[in-house]
Amino acid sequence: MQEAVRRHARTSAFAEAEQVLSFVLSGLGVQEARARVEAAETELGTELRARFQPFQDRYDQAVRDGDAARLSGICSGKHGRS
Repeated sequence: MQEAVRRHARTSAFAEAEQVLSFVLSGLGVQEARARVEAAETELGTELRARFQPFQDRYDQAVRDGDAARLSGICSGKHGRS
C-alpha cells in the first residue's frame, strides 16, 4: 500500500511539474528569447559554414572512399597528428 501511495505521489508531482513547465515555456518572454536565440544560431551557422566547409568536404570524401585512416586521424593543428 505504501508503495502505491509513493507511486501516486511521484506521478502527481511529475504531472504538476509538466504543467508548470508548459506554462512557463509558453510565456511571451520565453518565446521571444527562443526566437532571438534561434535567429542568432542561424546567423552564426551561416557565417561558420564557409569557414568549416573544407573540413566537412574532407570528411565526406573520406566517408565516400571508406578511408578509415583519415577518419580516425587527429587534426594536425590542435593535437599534433593528422
